[in-house]
Amino acid sequence: MVKKKKSKIISKKIPFQPTLRSLPKTFFKALFTNTTLGATLIKMSTTKSIPEGLKPQECERGGHIKPPIAYIPEKDIAEGQDRTMKIKVSDDMHLTVTVFYQGTPEQFLSHVQMVLETIHQRKLDKAYQDACKEDIEAEKMLVKATEAKDSCRGTDENPPVVKTWKKATAAKTRTGENVDSTIQAVFLQYSTLLSEEASRPWAKIVEAQIDCDPFTDIYGVQHQEKHPRSWNSFMECIQLHLQSVFRYDVAEMLSSTSAMG
Repeated sequence: MVKKKKSKIISKKIPFQPTLRSLPKTFFKALFTNTTLGATLIKMSTTKSIPEGLKPQECERGGHIKPPIAYIPEKDIAEGQDRTMKIKVSDDMHLTVTVFYQGTPEQFLSHVQMVLETIHQRKLDKAYQDACKEDIEAEKMLVKATEAKDSCRGTDENPPVVKTWKKATAAKTRTGENVDSTIQAVFLQYSTLLSEEASRPWAKIVEAQIDCDPFTDIYGVQHQEKHPRSWNSFMECIQLHLQSVFRYDVAEMLSSTSAMG
């Protein structure tokens, strides 16, 4: 039988090496040490360092060259403001419309058309027509009740006639207030879709046209009676507003035409 030799594992002890506190010098670091180039680099770093006894917060950084002031472009005042408004049409429908700040006459004309469409979407025009019809019917009933009441004058008091007349008077007052509140909402809708600056000409036009006598219509004719709020007076104020916007363009066009002739 052949005997197998046992292999011996020889362990070799590795001598203990203490941990270095600093990394050994690399080839490039050793290349600059104790050379003219290394001395120059040390001198340059010393020149840029803070002098002894001086605190970092007492030093002026960047030398005498101040950084340039960043240019901040001018911002339009109306740019930071909200140019849209959400209007409730019904419980399930809302409209988002644009508030007019400034623009060309053509843009303003488009805005006016948008406002009229918004009034139509809110059914303010139909509400005004219905209120006017009710007011006309109430006026007829009041006239009829007044004639019946006057016919009984000088005779014994007839309570049913007087009661009917009082009822017709109250109905006429209610329908008249409904007409006023409806047309007031129409005027208010137009003005709320104008900015504060853009609404000033509109306010002057309304002040000169509504509930004042005399007033001058869109054709330049002066009237002595008062001009109440109505759909017709509303549309006339809009036409005057448009005339004030397009007036400059017409004058400029006429002046250029005469210059060419």
